[in-house]
Amino acid sequence: MLGAPDEVWVGIDPGTVRCGVASSDPSLTLASPLGVVQTEPHATLGSRIVQLLGPRSPINLVIGLPLDQRGREGDSARLARELGALIGSALGLEPEYIDERFTTRETTLRQREAGRKQKQIAQHVDAHAAAAILQSALDRR
Repeated sequence: MLGAPDEVWVGIDPGTVRCGVASSDPSLTLASPLGVVQTEPHATLGSRIVQLLGPRSPINLVIGLPLDQRGREGDSARLARELGALIGSALGLEPEYIDERFTTRETTLRQREAGRKQKQIAQHVDAHAAAAILQSALDRR
């Protein structure tokens, strides 16, 4: 199923300090990092993500859910669900949560392997993690 030219899926890597944001292409095949927004203040998080999305029209919202090593939800997962509800409300979408264990770590390793310096990695890792989360969801559909 192909979307309209501006219809995309959105992926979020939620965090206590910042949230990585990614978007699919209109064919719903490829996820790309868009950027990072500061998590605080929570009250305007959704509108800041909407602004980052620009003309894209989200039709699905995928939120990374940080589970512990045993697959259980802890404080980070509760925060992810809280942020997902805020973002979902701003986008008018029901968030879909997927396990994102190790996504940031794997993304950091790939960036290092690509020869990026630590400062470059730190600036973009959350957006790249959001793209990895979203790509996982796109691949499963």
